[in-house]
Amino acid sequence: MKRWIAAAAVALTAPAIAAAAAPAAGAQTAPKAPNAALKAFAVQGNGAKVTDSLTTTLKSSGVKLSLKGSATGTVAFGKGRITGFDVTGRYAITPVYKQELVKAMKEANEGSTTAQIENLYKPARTVVDGASLYYNGAYFTEALPEGKTWVHTKPTPAPRYERGSLFSVFDAKAYNVIQARAKRAPGGTVDGVKTTVLKSTITLGELRKVSSTIREFYPKVTAAEAKAPVTIKVWLGSDLLPRRVVTTVTTKVPDLKGTNTVTQDTRLSGWAKGVTIKAPAAEGVAELSDLDLSGFSKIRPWDFSSFSIG
Repeated sequence: MKRWIAAAAVALTAPAIAAAAAPAAGAQTAPKAPNAALKAFAVQGNGAKVTDSLTTTLKSSGVKLSLKGSATGTVAFGKGRITGFDVTGRYAITPVYKQELVKAMKEANEGSTTAQIENLYKPARTVVDGASLYYNGAYFTEALPEGKTWVHTKPTPAPRYERGSLFSVFDAKAYNVIQARAKRAPGGTVDGVKTTVLKSTITLGELRKVSSTIREFYPKVTAAEAKAPVTIKVWLGSDLLPRRVVTTVTTKVPDLKGTNTVTQDTRLSGWAKGVTIKAPAAEGVAELSDLDLSGFSKIRPWDFSSFSIG
């Protein structure tokens, strides 16, 4: 149970984004491959609005426990990747799951209190601009000086939005593999855009060989888990840019005679030029290094969570 709870915690606290954007008006003809189209759009000054969710569900002996994280915000691009973002994350957790999750995280993070762990799952906003990260949430409230609502730091390694995704279209090697083995079908309309959907199935073990993001999500897997199917669907517009990405992984939980299913669903809209990520007003920001964190554990919200989920 503990292993599953920990994996689920990393999953939701470790989203991140699995899709990208659409072409700006007046752009050149889109490249012929989805990878090339995405790289061509993801340049300095372009961006998109994102809605992301990740749900973990355990089914065992007629019992269903679930944890869902969702996020909304804006991402900015540069050099073929996401270079900045401003997202707000929220969670919905079944009571039993929350109780076990808090217990497991307290055991894994010496010095943490129940209140501190619970504060990690309250709505929070994260802004990243280059190497700088700004966090606004309940976790540091007691340590913040009067008039300050944001915490600033420069984590090492630098913040990376797609960290911990089940599958990311920004992971070029993995995206190439999925495209090569995918079946195509009409995808209907997504946000007013007529799409084609790429449908692909790959084992967890195979995907871990080519995807750095899913290796972060599943650092280790058993031989049985490596055989688990991963289904990936990517909805593309006529310009070959992704409008929606849905990834699902289901693994067995032998100790509980059940299954654990993780699904990530990312949608994008509002693709545009002239997108910038603005840091919070300086007068409302406190440096992490200046805070008195005695009584706090060493856990930091941005260490255990992916930014797309806050």
